[in-house]
Amino acid sequence: MSARWVLGCALSAWLATTAVPASNATLTFHFTNRGLPLEDPLQARFYVYAPDDDETYVAWGHAARPAIVPEGVYNVVIKYVNGGVTWQQVLANLELRGEVVREVDFDLAVARLSIAITSGGVAVPRFAGSFNLHRPGERGTPLLSLRPGETAIVAPGRYDIEVLYRGSDELESKWLLGYSLEGEQQEVVEVGAAQARLGLTLLDSGRPLPREVAVWRVFHTGSREGAIVEGRSGESRELPPGVYDIGLFWRTGTEAAERWLADVEVRGAVEREIDVGARTDRVTVHVRNRGSREADAWFALYAPGEHERELYSGASGEAVEVRPGTYDIGCFVRRGGLSGERWFEGQAVSGPVELEADLDLVEASLRVRPATSRGKGKDEGAKQGPNLLLVVDSSAGMSAALDGRPRLEQLRETLGAAIDSLVGTDTGVGLRVFGIAPLEQEQCNDSTLLVPAGRLDRRALTRSLDMLRPTGKAPIARSLELAPGDLRSSGQRFVLLIAGGGDSCGGDVCAAAARAVREGGLSRIYVVELGGGHDLRRGLDCAGDVRVVRSKLDLDAALRDVLREVRRGGEGSVSVFSPGFSRLVASGPLLERIVVAEGTYDVLVRVGNETWTWPDVKLRGAVDATAGPRAPR
Repeated sequence: MSARWVLGCALSAWLATTAVPASNATLTFHFTNRGLPLEDPLQARFYVYAPDDDETYVAWGHAARPAIVPEGVYNVVIKYVNGGVTWQQVLANLELRGEVVREVDFDLAVARLSIAITSGGVAVPRFAGSFNLHRPGERGTPLLSLRPGETAIVAPGRYDIEVLYRGSDELESKWLLGYSLEGEQQEVVEVGAAQARLGLTLLDSGRPLPREVAVWRVFHTGSREGAIVEGRSGESRELPPGVYDIGLFWRTGTEAAERWLADVEVRGAVEREIDVGARTDRVTVHVRNRGSREADAWFALYAPGEHERELYSGASGEAVEVRPGTYDIGCFVRRGGLSGERWFEGQAVSGPVELEADLDLVEASLRVRPATSRGKGKDEGAKQGPNLLLVVDSSAGMSAALDGRPRLEQLRETLGAAIDSLVGTDTGVGLRVFGIAPLEQEQCNDSTLLVPAGRLDRRALTRSLDMLRPTGKAPIARSLELAPGDLRSSGQRFVLLIAGGGDSCGGDVCAAAARAVREGGLSRIYVVELGGGHDLRRGLDCAGDVRVVRSKLDLDAALRDVLREVRRGGEGSVSVFSPGFSRLVASGPLLERIVVAEGTYDVLVRVGNETWTWPDVKLRGAVDATAGPRAPR
């Protein structure tokens, strides 16, 4: 028996008793977002799990790192994390054999925001400042918390942003409520400079008290010592925005008296008359939605059965001083297209009154994507830059004060600077003005196109704004009816209405705005309301996307926000109406999620030169659709 034969037998026996190793599979993912490669391959990872074990993964990988596992059937979890933008998908029972290559496009919109924080115009040290992003109306743990100069990455939408700076004495804080974030944005926020102005006039049974015997002082809440500012009756003073306790001190004959106002919010320019000789009671209403606090909610008191003119109003949770009596109290919320109201009718006020109002609005949303293939009409519309018509109020209501100066004066200065952001762009701009004629002429057709819409002519716009004087009536509805005819027919078509009051001619602003969008071909109407009460908001909230401003700083931010959205233009627009297209509820560009209350709506989608109407669309939860003739089910 040869040694070679013995060795061959031994090798055969070993091979017979040894298992053949299993073959391996290689799993590779090519990740993109909206068709573009990821900025960082580690933004997207995938984890491979055995089908019977969802806690411990077998292998993991990312765009630049394939995973190698024994051939078989697995569950694969894909995770995308980019700042505050997260996404996850599970691929169940995926068979892996040999080389397996998958392509995944996340189709996630990403917005970026960086904030520079200044105090007195000087940038604060990085370690001393921060900014936190919250969902609208929510507080507590923020979605993101960053330092000045860092970039917040989140999904596009509206956020409440808290900007903080710890100086040598105390923590300074400022909120940017309902901040619209899309694309890449940079902001400079001044937290240290005085930005509010408070003026108080003391009355005694309707008659002003002499300045020499009436004084008011502002204190930190809960404090009665160390006044922050002091003024005599009829005077106004600057102070940092915030919530304060205010002491009123006066003398009648030889008698000295005082009265305290607790938790008074001072933002922008606040002018109040307080009758210290008349008895008042405090009314507080906490307006909520499904038990949660709403940031953009308010209440107003009216004479019973007369809801056309508010007598008193305040933000949710604010204590408002009113005369004793019986009132109808309306509670309102407006957040984008989510709006509602609740009433307490015949509410007696005799002593302090505190009410809770839950509107119980169920939130729904609609997002419309562009079609994957483009028609000829859409391409032609996309070639044109956006068109913007400024509709500016020059009525008598623009003579009221905003931060201590007439509204029209503040607007001329701020709007002129904002228009500079359009220089060098392809945005067409025009100017229509109402309220030029003297008030005594009762001109309810007083709406004039001063600068035809076309290529930006900054000189013509500035000269037209400089000639305005607050004199006449305010035919807002009439101006909205005329606005579509002022804009060229192609490209995205926007209107920016800047008003200091409601329609003083009895016009139906809701109907006029709805017709201007549906029949007049407008993509979107923006409304900037200067310094009015909450009741004006009720009158203009159906005109479009409303921004209420009560200070020059607010006005500057609102104009920059609107013009930034106009410059972006977009592929098309989506408008949501109440049934019958009678009232404009909300609007926005394609791909933006439009929030409304759950219900049935009529929807209009406009892409380039094509328009589709979707009647009776039931919106429940988050609804996604594609632009075209077929409405979502």
